Amino acid sequence: REVLVDAAAAPGAGAGRRDGQSQALQVQAVPWSPIDTGCGTWEMAELAAFEAAKASHNLGRSRAIDGVLVLANTLLGGSGMLGIPHAFASAGWLLGTLLLMMFGLLSAFGSHLLQCSARKIGHAPCSFYTAAEAVAPNWTWLIDGAVAIKCFGVATSYLLIVGDLAPPALQHFGWEGIRRWQVVTMGFAVGGTLACLKNLSALRYTATGSIFIVLW
Repeated sequence: REVLVDAAAAPGAGAGRRDGQSQALQVQAVPWSPIDTGCGTWEMAELAAFEAAKASHNLGRSRAIDGVLVLANTLLGGSGMLGIPHAFASAGWLLGTLLLMMFGLLSAFGSHLLQCSARKIGHAPCSFYTAAEAVAPNWTWLIDGAVAIKCFGVATSYLLIVGDLAPPALQHFGWEGIRRWQVVTMGFAVGGTLACLKNLSALRYTATGSIFIVLW
């Protein structure tokens, strides 16, 4: 089996270039055996190949704080913050806590599987489409359809929340006469524009503002 590795990390590559630029890539044969699974040589080679592929496309260079802000905004500023209190009120403290922990573990495990799939494929940028193309190339349309339906549902739910909460909030600040369709249109314009950004780290400013609003 062959993997794409960084030439500077390959045996006999010498000192290599140290100027911070992308290193030359080469195909190197890596022997495989059942012993090399887990955290062995083969997994390290896969990780090196994936990191080299990301570096060649200038990906994976965001700061850790940017990722923390975006994830915190997803956890704290999403519709779950409105639904979790109702779920706890219906299920009770014990069952609600157990369900929250279970779904949190399942979400973390799903993220782990996505990371493992991206590393195995070794393609950058990696998406649900590239994962489906590597596993079931004849069914990529099904994966695209499922992702499209999910994203449409999430976007619609956020517009419903904006339509329910924004008019009373704006009236509280003195903006009288605002209608539901107007705030929904404004929410769509803002959300649609932000969705076209090429890098999620660009949302760190809106994520920071959202977290401050939640704390306030």
